[in-house]
Amino acid sequence: MKALMMDAAMAAGRIQLQYFKKGVDVTLKAKDDPVTVADKKCEQKIISMLKKTSYNVIGEESGTTENNSEYTWIIDPIDGTANFSRGIPFFCVSIGLAKNNELVAGVIYSPVFNELFFAQKGKGATLNGKKIKVKNQKNNVISFGKGNDKKAQARYVKAAKKVANGFPSTRSVGAVALELAYTAAGKYDACLSYGDQIWDYAAGILIAKEAGCKVTQPSGKKWKLGEADILVARASVHKKLLELL
Repeated sequence: MKALMMDAAMAAGRIQLQYFKKGVDVTLKAKDDPVTVADKKCEQKIISMLKKTSYNVIGEESGTTENNSEYTWIIDPIDGTANFSRGIPFFCVSIGLAKNNELVAGVIYSPVFNELFFAQKGKGATLNGKKIKVKNQKNNVISFGKGNDKKAQARYVKAAKKVANGFPSTRSVGAVALELAYTAAGKYDACLSYGDQIWDYAAGILIAKEAGCKVTQPSGKKWKLGEADILVARASVHKKLLELL
């Protein structure tokens, strides 16, 4: 399964690079929700490679396909489409696998930087084959993200004002899957995001957990698959963020 997931992610990544270099036209699925031909081609490629498993599929572009399986693929063919379409290199492929609503595997591939993150439940997380764990840093960097609906944006603005008082160094790069992977690898100390879709975070949540991050809702309540708001951080930073929030 690991090899299949990695191969599918890297195949989609190669498609991304082809279009990224030459540029793409953008259409809107909804207000501030862009899509390109590359998104669709990447998802088609991933699904064609994963279909031999006969699992259910949740794809950002193609919707849900039920195959009466206890397993479900959760696919974001390009997380960070707005970045991708404007020549900004922060985007990735994200493929998560859930068994009965519990995440069991995830892969994230950043083709521009050739970074391949992978995790399997109970077996840790890796970056290009090497184990990754959260790191204690002297200067904390917090990643912020938000979805497109107005209520999520309002929650985001309210939280950002509170967090900025305790953590002056914040980032928002517009690709929550990649930001979760960076938190797992210790490049960020936390990822706080509001109003995300299941395909945005499915792979990244597991990678972060397996690297030692604590995962909850921003309120501190238990997080479960399907929750739109997430707080992912190493333990000490997680505690401080909860105090601020």
